Amino acid sequence: IGEFSFVLAAAGFTAGALGYDMYRLAIAVTAVTLLLSPAWMSLIHRVEDLASEGYSSYREAMAEAYSSELENVGEGLWWLRVRYRAGRMAMYRRRARKAEAAEVTREAVAASDASDMAAKAENPGKLAEPAPAKE
Repeated sequence: IGEFSFVLAAAGFTAGALGYDMYRLAIAVTAVTLLLSPAWMSLIHRVEDLASEGYSSYREAMAEAYSSELENVGEGLWWLRVRYRAGRMAMYRRRARKAEAAEVTREAVAASDASDMAAKAENPGKLAEPAPAKE
């Protein structure tokens, strides 16, 4: 985060989210990391240069470093396909159960409507009694 860490630490201290000791620690850690970052980056660039000697590309170095893992990629892809198929089958089963439940509900509603219509046909003049009023 760099210099913005000073602003964040001050805002946290002012808002009461950080105590004085934590504020001082945040300032110290930020200052130390800002001082060490250029040296650390220089060291990493030198290590990278040493590690890449003898390789024409980064891809070639990675292929050599991870050759044993690359052999297992096919196996990993097989497991990925198996998991995908299992998930897809579970989704189809879930949809089929939902559709079946919806069909049962539709049939129950249709049967209820049919019995209501039959009751009305038997007593055409009789109206349904209204629900009692709540006082």
